[in-house]
Amino acid sequence: MSRSRTAPSGTRHGPRVCRDCGDPVHWWRNSRDTARWVLVGFSPDDKGTVQKVIGTDPDTGKRVPLALVLSGLDLAEAVADGRLLFPLHHTTCSARRRAEERSRT
Repeated sequence: MSRSRTAPSGTRHGPRVCRDCGDPVHWWRNSRDTARWVLVGFSPDDKGTVQKVIGTDPDTGKRVPLALVLSGLDLAEAVADGRLLFPLHHTTCSARRRAEERSRT
């Protein structure tokens, strides 16, 4: 999800999961605005638009993955270079797809 959200708090083992569909996901801070979080699919995807970059967490000072959301020429260049890209989870969330299908009928 690209709008501002608070990432789940606390620590636990294993991947986080989407509260709507249960799929594994990553919560990464947005590289352009670290106060915002981005919900990213767990695995790279051919239709991905998010590049994982390493940066510094503003709260802890630790090195963490950040989400660099790409579009336009930046996205085309990343695809041409063969970079691993992850999907924004809202584009692949099965719960969202089911809700959209229900609203069409």
